[in-house]
Amino acid sequence: MEQKYLTDKKNKSKNKILWFTDTISDLNGVSVTLKKIGELSKKQNYNLNIISALTEKEIDDSLPENLITLPYIYSFNPKVYENYKLKIPSLLKSLKIIYDLQPEKIIISTPGPVGLIGLLTAKLMNLDCEIVYHTDFTSEFKEIIGDDPILDTLNAYMRWFYNQGQKILVASIYYKKLLLRRGYSPEKIKLFKRGLDLNQYNYKSLGKQFIKINYNLKEKNILLYTGRISKDKNLKFISEIFKKFERKNYNLALLIVGNGPYLKEFKQEFSSNQNVYFTGRVSQNKLPYIYSGSDLFLFPSNTDTFGMSVLEAQSCRTPAIVSNIGGPKEIVKNNLTGNIISTTDKEKWIKKIEYYLNLKNNEKDKYNNICNNCENMVINNYNLNNLLENILSINNIEENLSNQLTLKTEANKTKISWIQQEQESHLNNK
Repeated sequence: MEQKYLTDKKNKSKNKILWFTDTISDLNGVSVTLKKIGELSKKQNYNLNIISALTEKEIDDSLPENLITLPYIYSFNPKVYENYKLKIPSLLKSLKIIYDLQPEKIIISTPGPVGLIGLLTAKLMNLDCEIVYHTDFTSEFKEIIGDDPILDTLNAYMRWFYNQGQKILVASIYYKKLLLRRGYSPEKIKLFKRGLDLNQYNYKSLGKQFIKINYNLKEKNILLYTGRISKDKNLKFISEIFKKFERKNYNLALLIVGNGPYLKEFKQEFSSNQNVYFTGRVSQNKLPYIYSGSDLFLFPSNTDTFGMSVLEAQSCRTPAIVSNIGGPKEIVKNNLTGNIISTTDKEKWIKKIEYYLNLKNNEKDKYNNICNNCENMVINNYNLNNLLENILSINNIEENLSNQLTLKTEANKTKISWIQQEQESHLNNK
């Protein structure tokens, strides 16, 4: 195991903040965000270490230098995340490593075994603990396994886990409201901003050429999806939409970027379609070229808390169409950088896709204006350079966003009434 990922005793007095995660080597939003946080915190001299558990095969040069790996005693591939290996850390050895670091604050990104180690550390050492709500496992599992009784157990565990922290950090107003309805402590839920490394995620003029060379894709109008290939991402919706275009003369291609448990089944749906291209897993340094070379980004997921790939697409000047449920709708400016449309309305999705294709081919000035809007929106609102300062100053962010959503902290009856109103409003907006 490479020495740089073991505890650095020379610097242990400086390691005051520990950030725990069960995932750091994957291409999901959590891993990508935490790699950048690790890299940025090192450059900006924040007293922060990221804590995870990795196999030797998972350790490579893409990981941040301030990552510390915990020894684990068992690993397995969960059925619903077959491409991910979950590790169970050694409790006593992990606590010894953590105690030697003498942390003053704990941040947790995942509710798995490593996250539980972080929570236990906070309890044993009486430390402040903030937990980031990155993933809506309750909704994801419902999409994958249906209305199974185990969902009640999962939801109860998730509610217990997150309520253990002093703060529950969410990336969207939608999920702030949703967690309230699920019974999470209202006084703990705080908003924090996410961001991108704009030195990496920016428009690449050779994007079209990159796609043509690497995927043998001739001059076509390109629809794009990137992300985990799983049923909870509502990818069946994309296949239904694309098949509607087979009889239309748009010279259209669909590019699917990513890996996941639904990949084999999803490929079978397009087995006879030569205009659908599956790239598999793609490295972060290549993704901006794919975004830049595509004409429209489609993201019909109803379970994403934020939608990092939606932000990545827009940073590379690619408009996005997203669902009206979840976090992604808050990072798309309707009719300016893309559109927010219910996934119950296939015809509206089809009409909007046609609208963008017509703009791109026949009204390029209008299309380029939308592309400019995408780029400027990300630059002005989601610069990663401000990310750590935002996370470490949650109260300031909360004050800035208080005009968008006010948490009621009065009597219980007032709270219940307010939550019921939000539920009714949510149902009416569907």
